[in-house]
Amino acid sequence: MNSKKILTAAIVVAAVAIFLALVGVLFLGGIYKPVIYFYSERPIAVTATITTDELLTHSEPGSNVFSPATWTFLALPNSVLVSHGKQYPYLFYETSYFGKRFSLNEGWSVERSELIPLLNEKLPLLGLSKTETNAFVEYWSTRLPESKYYSIYVIDRKEIDEKIKLDVNPTPDSVIRVFLAFKPTQSNEVLKLPRITPSARNGFAVVEWGGFIV
Repeated sequence: MNSKKILTAAIVVAAVAIFLALVGVLFLGGIYKPVIYFYSERPIAVTATITTDELLTHSEPGSNVFSPATWTFLALPNSVLVSHGKQYPYLFYETSYFGKRFSLNEGWSVERSELIPLLNEKLPLLGLSKTETNAFVEYWSTRLPESKYYSIYVIDRKEIDEKIKLDVNPTPDSVIRVFLAFKPTQSNEVLKLPRITPSARNGFAVVEWGGFIV
């Protein structure tokens, strides 16, 4: 196969992958705006890799589509990332939702009016800072479809690590990953309450939050 045919085949494969990813987001949902903060005490070169069965539909910085997706950047104090001469507050990606579903076992059921107060109360307990909590609430309070009630599930950390593997070099001193699943409902559901274990944050800390709609 000559180089022209190889290039054409590669373009076709990439186009099909992107199409399938978009179909997944439109019809099956997606994992929306996971953002990863890197809090270093001094400037350090960092390589971060996400490995998942899903297709990445968007990432920043860069344009990763296939897994594993790798980013290399300079991490400055206060989670300032420098990549190709540009500064970013965090690493950001989104994925399609073709692969294994997450288990929805524990969470809260709230009316629409109680959604933001509940997130403001629970997210810090899950390990997010005030700034991170505000960013999460600002994003998801406008992203969710209108509904009388919402069931909000806390995704188990072990499942997150298995299905969306995050590797960081150098190894962080602490890693916090918070994913919530939102299910719009028309009535209040009785859910098993989550058992929240406080997450320590020290040294070179990596913090991620994200979510999806079911």
